[in-house]
Amino acid sequence: MKYFIESSHYKKIVGEKILVKILNLPKDDEDEYPQDFGVLINQDNIETHLTKIRNDSKIYQKNFPEEIAGIKQLIKETEEKRLSNFKIFKNQVENIEL
Repeated sequence: MKYFIESSHYKKIVGEKILVKILNLPKDDEDEYPQDFGVLINQDNIETHLTKIRNDSKIYQKNFPEEIAGIKQLIKETEEKRLSNFKIFKNQVENIEL
């Protein structure tokens, strides 16, 4: 991943670009900013923007079914692990002698 350390943490360069966008600073290299990099959201455009996000998500799901299946599998495994851990914790709590 070019701009991310892992799925939920971006690299320093992305943070710098976010600040440039938020603070409306001059851009170093216009080509390095995707056209849809950052959208000002307000009460006039939020519904349109959310509709676009939902539509884009549907398109992505249609075009990449293997990735969606992998994500669903990860969710299932995570839920199973959490349930297992909860049962272990619950058992330990129930066996505490006061």
